[in-house]
Amino acid sequence: MFRNSNFAVKLILFIALLVCCFIVFSGGFALIATAVWKDVDLMENIHYLRFTQIVGTIGMFLIPALLFSYFVDNKFFTFSLSHRFPPKKMAAIVLLLSIFIIPLIAYIGVWNEKITLPESMTTLEQHLKVMEEQARLMLAKMTGDYSYSSLFINLFIMALLPAIAEEFLFRGTLQPLINSKIKNHHLSIWISAIVFSIIHFQFYGFFPRMLLGAYLGYLAVWGGSLWLPILAHFLHNCLSVVMDFSLMRSGIDTEMMPEEFTATLLPMAILSLIVVSFGTFLLWKRRVDLS
Repeated sequence: MFRNSNFAVKLILFIALLVCCFIVFSGGFALIATAVWKDVDLMENIHYLRFTQIVGTIGMFLIPALLFSYFVDNKFFTFSLSHRFPPKKMAAIVLLLSIFIIPLIAYIGVWNEKITLPESMTTLEQHLKVMEEQARLMLAKMTGDYSYSSLFINLFIMALLPAIAEEFLFRGTLQPLINSKIKNHHLSIWISAIVFSIIHFQFYGFFPRMLLGAYLGYLAVWGGSLWLPILAHFLHNCLSVVMDFSLMRSGIDTEMMPEEFTATLLPMAILSLIVVSFGTFLLWKRRVDLS
């Protein structure tokens, strides 16, 4: 339908699908929530919070991406290259890097949290902190149950679903769409990574999420398949959820980690950077040529 359309038309289609899906799914969900959880404090209801995450992730990330592919290629999975599978050796390297990249991302996250804006932007900074606190409280509510059944539910909601849905939208749709215009993989990867981080509305996690988005973008290009960044995204989220679960179950509050632990992050991050740099070099050497 839109296969031969120019970039501007495809971009308008992409934005229109995002807006329409947001209206349909957020509006429809509001009606369902009102009917199912009436006379209940929704922000204190774990079932509502989980349902919100599921509907939002599928409806506002996955569905627009699949529809865009259908309108452009007449198939749901070809535009995103999700019909291809990456080489097994590249998947094995990504599996290992998902472990070693954690200290580097954690250190950048700690540095990001310490950023303060100029006095002229105090109002904005306060607003950003309120948004950050709201996100933290919602996450704490969802992960507050330390039972194994809740762990598996959270792995589905916070690891598997976001990995699939967000990768279909950002690395599978937005990134190749931008690249179809500018013909520069590096620039399209970083633009998509910036948008990926902005859309989460968490300034104090902006830089680690942007760098992670860029890493996932290169995986999509080098692997010639969307499943490589999906695998990396899932493993990263999965390990984060499991680590937080294990610490909290042991009585360690991850929000109150001692300064001594933070200090040890720097040498760990340096080692992480070396290993990840070598691993990404190996991935680049094994990159798939789709031309």
